[in-house]
Amino acid sequence: MKKITNIWVVTLLLLFVGVFVAACDNDEKTVVVPDNWVTVSTEPMSIDYEGGSLTCDYRLAEGLDASVVYIVNHESWCSGYIEDGKIMIDVALSEDINGRTAKMSLTYDENHQVELVVEQGKAPAVLVEGIDKSAMPESININETLDLNTAIKVLPVNASYQDLIFTLAEGSDAFVELSETGVIKGIAAGEVTVNVAAVDDSGVTDVITLEIIGDIRLDRDSWTVSTFAKYANGQNYVTDGNTGKPEDILDGKQTTYLSMIKPGKSMNGYEGTTDPNFTVDMQEAQTFNYFYWQHRKQNNGFLQVLSVDIYGSNDNVSFTKINDEVISIVEDLYDIQYFNIPESTYRYVKVQYRSYSSGGSSAQVAEFGLGRKL
Repeated sequence: MKKITNIWVVTLLLLFVGVFVAACDNDEKTVVVPDNWVTVSTEPMSIDYEGGSLTCDYRLAEGLDASVVYIVNHESWCSGYIEDGKIMIDVALSEDINGRTAKMSLTYDENHQVELVVEQGKAPAVLVEGIDKSAMPESININETLDLNTAIKVLPVNASYQDLIFTLAEGSDAFVELSETGVIKGIAAGEVTVNVAAVDDSGVTDVITLEIIGDIRLDRDSWTVSTFAKYANGQNYVTDGNTGKPEDILDGKQTTYLSMIKPGKSMNGYEGTTDPNFTVDMQEAQTFNYFYWQHRKQNNGFLQVLSVDIYGSNDNVSFTKINDEVISIVEDLYDIQYFNIPESTYRYVKVQYRSYSSGGSSAQVAEFGLGRKL
């Protein structure tokens, strides 16, 4: 009888504890964040171009936890943080002559944020002191273009106005065309004079000269390229990452290239059965007396084509050999190489590979083009 009584006592105690805990849980209240959770000025704060520190007071609604408030910064030059119950803001020195604005978010949680704005004043202008012509070439070819904005810069490098005004000296328009954006194009052989002026109040001017050489690089923009190859996957080239395509020899980039398999070699299911070739379609018959070639960016003697023959055609069926002897290409020379050939007029030009560097299974070329020296 005593044992049964003890069991009832334990049971009643457990029931009491459960009721007590439940009652305590019911007394806890979830904190509700009101819409007016913070009192803070949202008027833009101002500081001059030299930067420095700003402070801003804020007050949370009653019952909210101040330890969870933080600031999200949206500009690297202007950072806010909470310290000793205040909003502290550090602003960096500015060189922006137009002034600048930063925004940051005072945050309680993702649903309760207030935008704070800092406006920094205009920095004084840094005037141009000179013209840097060190990247200006001495000459360009006929049909070649040159962006003067890239070749000529202002000094110092932190001058507030970087733009320059370019005008042709009298008579120079017979040799070049100059666009409104500062791109110059050679149209005839001769010497050109270009006047350069800063756009700020410095009054800095300079004069540059440029020789237009009687060398016409044919425009490749409308050209297309085909190859002899018919690999098992239906492609006429060998994929190599994002490149390998025939048209990659016309894009002006040494890091992209046409890739085909050397005769008697294989790679990833591609089989090389004969010497590769490619054909350029210039869309109309054009006159040329040289071609240029560039190996892909340094690959140390691997995958290079070392000799070729050149053929011409106007119907893409019957081709005539242009060169008298096989043309040798210098191995491991990564600059553009130029090769004179008998002057010819054709629409289609076929390049037949003849020999290769010893390394690798594929034969690659980064750039190919044609031109005419007057």
